[in-house]
Amino acid sequence: MARHAGVRRWRKEVVIMRQINWFIVHLIFGLWLFVSPYVLNFTDLPGAYWNAVLLGLGFVFSATVGLYYAREEFPGDGLSHQRDRSRLPG
Repeated sequence: MARHAGVRRWRKEVVIMRQINWFIVHLIFGLWLFVSPYVLNFTDLPGAYWNAVLLGLGFVFSATVGLYYAREEFPGDGLSHQRDRSRLPG
């Protein structure tokens, strides 16, 4: 039984790390969308400018919130297994 609990914990950590990787990709994409009107010089087109800026801010905000909650779930300090063992009696 204990072995299966360890496998489940490991799988959960892998899933969380994959989520963190996707949140980082979304954060980079959002930052690119936010700066793209200035880099690609289309600030004179108000529709495209505001579309890129607002979508970029939305991506950055949602990725930041997702990273915050994912890091709370898996702090990544390498001590998660020690904390679980400390809850065991004895």
